[in-house]
Amino acid sequence: MSATTAPVLVRERAVVTRQLPTQAPTVRVEEKARVSTKNREAVKAQPLALALTFGAIFFTTYFASALAGHVASESVRQSNLDLKSRLSTAKKAELELKNRVGSLYGGRDLDDWAVSNGFQSFGTPAENAPESLSDSSVKNLVARR
Repeated sequence: MSATTAPVLVRERAVVTRQLPTQAPTVRVEEKARVSTKNREAVKAQPLALALTFGAIFFTTYFASALAGHVASESVRQSNLDLKSRLSTAKKAELELKNRVGSLYGGRDLDDWAVSNGFQSFGTPAENAPESLSDSSVKNLVARR
């Protein structure tokens, strides 16, 4: 067999060349991303210091408020005692006044006053004396002339 070659149309390609960067790419790191250089003991001690500070503030506030509450309740208790003593003094004065008023309206003193002022005594029967003590004219019995 004989090989015959047929004409083939070949189109030339355009050559594309790219320029590769001459330097390697770099990563920019901002200032905030720097690693701290504290030693481990300082890092471990910081939360402990914060916890102790919180505890001190908490307990100081607690004890101050408890003390203020006790002072207020003691003040109320003391004023209660003062008011009780004033109340007992007032009750004694009231009882004394009731006794004095009772003696003014007592039977013997009232009869003596009625006789000395020309009135009829309560113990002496009057001409038109009420028949029962529930009558409303009983209170006017002494005041008759």
